[in-house]
Amino acid sequence: MSRICIRRFRLGKCQRISSVNVTRDLHTTVRCQAAVLLTPNLEPTLTTTLLSDPREIVKKQRLDDLVAAVTQERRDPQWTWGCYIALLNIIDPDEVPLELHQLVLRKCTHSAREQRENLSRRLRAGNRPRTSHSHEVRFQAIIHNIRQAGHTPALDDYHYILRQFAAVGHHVGALQVLREISHVGLMKTSKTYGLCFMALCHRLSLPIWHQNRPLLVSEVTKVCTKLLADMWTEGIPLTGVNVDLALRVFKETMDIEGYERMMKMAYAVDFAYPDRPPIELWGKGSASDTSDRLFSSIPEPLPFSTATLNTTIDILGRLGQVSRLVQAFEVLTTPLKSPGIGAPASSFEDDEDEEFGDNNPSVATYNAPHARPNTTTYHFLLKWISRAGHAVLARHYLLQAMQYDREIDRTLRGICLLKPPSEIEAPHFGVNRSLILPVFAEANRDKNMELLRWVLVKTQRVLRRKRADLLYYSEIERGWREAGYSTEELEQGDMSKYSSPRHPAPHLSPPSSSVSPLKPPSSPLTSKFSTPETISPDLDLDLEDTPVSSTPTRKVFNIYTHLSILSRDKEQLEKFEQYVTDIIGRDTQRVKERLGRRIWGQKSIYLRSLDNRSRVSRTLWREIVNYRPTPARVHRNSGTSTTHTRTGNDTGSGHVAAHRGFFTSRTYANRVQEAAKATGPNTR
Repeated sequence: MSRICIRRFRLGKCQRISSVNVTRDLHTTVRCQAAVLLTPNLEPTLTTTLLSDPREIVKKQRLDDLVAAVTQERRDPQWTWGCYIALLNIIDPDEVPLELHQLVLRKCTHSAREQRENLSRRLRAGNRPRTSHSHEVRFQAIIHNIRQAGHTPALDDYHYILRQFAAVGHHVGALQVLREISHVGLMKTSKTYGLCFMALCHRLSLPIWHQNRPLLVSEVTKVCTKLLADMWTEGIPLTGVNVDLALRVFKETMDIEGYERMMKMAYAVDFAYPDRPPIELWGKGSASDTSDRLFSSIPEPLPFSTATLNTTIDILGRLGQVSRLVQAFEVLTTPLKSPGIGAPASSFEDDEDEEFGDNNPSVATYNAPHARPNTTTYHFLLKWISRAGHAVLARHYLLQAMQYDREIDRTLRGICLLKPPSEIEAPHFGVNRSLILPVFAEANRDKNMELLRWVLVKTQRVLRRKRADLLYYSEIERGWREAGYSTEELEQGDMSKYSSPRHPAPHLSPPSSSVSPLKPPSSPLTSKFSTPETISPDLDLDLEDTPVSSTPTRKVFNIYTHLSILSRDKEQLEKFEQYVTDIIGRDTQRVKERLGRRIWGQKSIYLRSLDNRSRVSRTLWREIVNYRPTPARVHRNSGTSTTHTRTGNDTGSGHVAAHRGFFTSRTYANRVQEAAKATGPNTR
């Protein structure tokens, strides 16, 4: 080895450390600038004793750091957990107060809403979803320390953990927490089970590998059924939120038996006889079997809500049961008369029928459940009816929706002229593009030109009404401003309550069943993940054991929100009108070309005016379908124009072609009859 290489391996000279006496304080794991010291009120002798023992000084320092970490407004989970671990390294868990353990439990992780937002952010980035909670080990450690210290965790502590698991869809952890609550001996409430139902709903809304989807659906269905059975066994009353969450699970898993049973028990709705109370609720017979005991545990049915109506319409439509769908919609949206106990007996009843018991269903007092439909209700109704191919029903309910919209708008216009803005209730219904689109799709699939033109006419009518409403309510807003109402008074209708991103507002179009806000971006693996309709509930649901009010929540009218919705609907309908026009023109052109090929091939076509098949001359066919000579084309090779002209449609497919279809007249019918007499019928 050369000397040059050896010189490179020489070490640098060591610098001499200055021997200056520096006073070094004892530091903990927490930054000094973040620590806050609390001065306890101690006796002078005890203070002297504590300050004389270094161990007590460290204990006091770390205890003060932990108190400062859990009492600060800004949440810092890592700092809180670091202070908690540093304190438990030098003292036992029983020396820490129970209240401090509980505060650490709530400060050692992010809030439930932040957890859900982080999960959504990871899914949008394309990361694989994690169903387990990132800080589940911390929860287990804190609960273990509380029990090791001889204390019993409070039910609110377990509720906080359940809410954290519901935010990320960790249903397995939620069931383990529920099992531990029973082991500890705490009394579970409706809120406890409601948080478990939230975890199940959120788990079903998360994407999953398509091969594992059936196993997850089966598991969630069994768990939901078991939770409901446990509630009935323990005598825990059902609440509207819990029933709604359970129905979402049954709708996603398509468990129609569990869904019908839940509707009977919670709302007294029997799909076999929706206008009559279920036979189990008549109060006859003894509770001999399990079913009677379960039904006897419910004092009275819960008030029927619009959300439950929408879920019912959706699940019946998914099953393809159009007759039951229409029956349920008609009965559940129309308040029926309650049959009385003392109903007069029919004169046709035979006295011999008395030995077989009373077969009159009016023996039980029954308040027929019903709810007010909104835009989402009609959207689901028209969607599933149109997919089933019932064009007549789709046309009927679209006309009904348009009439219902006019009635609500006329009522709102009159109220705006008589009452101040604070006393006006926000409308719950409005016709928009989402209601017309299913009918248009059905007509386009069947190439029903008559229904397509009807849809175009109705779209134009709705568009004219939207424009008129926009002008009218703009004048109302201007008049209120001139009358002295401020912007704050006109905006008192909370827009967040009127249209929530997780719950579509009545005027807003419901999300498509194939789109989820948690859906990852498109990638080669995206098609392998099953992303169902979003059924994830909001974290702000009221799960407390409060009685359910039969009257819906009143929403104050916000004229600025109403104007923005009208403006958005108008823009969507304008684009939709142009699209429908182009589709009609394209389909009309295709029909013309198909029949024209038969005419040029000397074949017969069916004419509705003659109600028979006959041959038509080319000249007559040009007049029927508005074919006109077009300019000659230039040959690509020669570059010169041809001398002959080509016969074609000068309008082409599009806006003008949509209005030049098969519009017949008396003159046209007469000419067709003359041509038929000259050529004679041909059934070729």
